[in-house]
Amino acid sequence: METHEKEKEDLQDVLQKMVSIIQMGTPAFQEQQHNFLSPVIQAIINSNTIEVKYHTQSRDVTTKSCQGI
Repeated sequence: METHEKEKEDLQDVLQKMVSIIQMGTPAFQEQQHNFLSPVIQAIINSNTIEVKYHTQSRDVTTKSCQGI
């Protein structure tokens, strides 16, 4: 069990490093926001399904979508 936790921790560390390389900064006008790239990469590695909910302001419509990876 301890080995499994260590592997998860190591994988999370690698994912965070990948996200840092890809992201390379935040625009000055934006406040701190959630980082969704790491969970997406994790889902790709684990072949999981991602559920996305987004809102279109111009039409005032919220849409939900599930994508298998």
